[in-house]
Amino acid sequence: PTDWKDHPYVSNWTLICTGTGPVSHNLLNYKSDSIELVRTGIDDEESNVLIVQMANEWSKEHLEISRDEVTELIRQELQSVSQEWLETAAFHAHRWRFSRPMSQPQPIDEDRLTFAGDAWAEPIGTVEGAIRSAEQAAFELIWKLHYAKKQEPISMQTTLF
Repeated sequence: PTDWKDHPYVSNWTLICTGTGPVSHNLLNYKSDSIELVRTGIDDEESNVLIVQMANEWSKEHLEISRDEVTELIRQELQSVSQEWLETAAFHAHRWRFSRPMSQPQPIDEDRLTFAGDAWAEPIGTVEGAIRSAEQAAFELIWKLHYAKKQEPISMQTTLF
């Protein structure tokens, strides 16, 4: 499809923090205009991994600065929430230049083709979206291959001789 060629993507910075103990609930509940999402690395209350995804506008403003500078800016913002947990944590900042599509692309309908990835399911641009789209793609292929087959015309003999 023609609209795929110029599909708009946004960039974002993500900070992964690995602490020595479980992530503080204060950090997980922290809200800010500059932060889009704060979550644990795995869905476990005892997880020691914190993932901080910065908002698109914040990321655009700081897109070209170094990882160390971004790490320090994010740490400064979170410091007031849980200084003790952050003091013992290790950090890794990553810039996702083409991280998230701004909207879902228009799918095409082909018999034996489907699409999966973080752009194809909500929340767009996340691991959760990618996993959800993989499930949807598997179901779609099963449907296309087994249930939605086009009826083939059959010839019928109308005379015996």
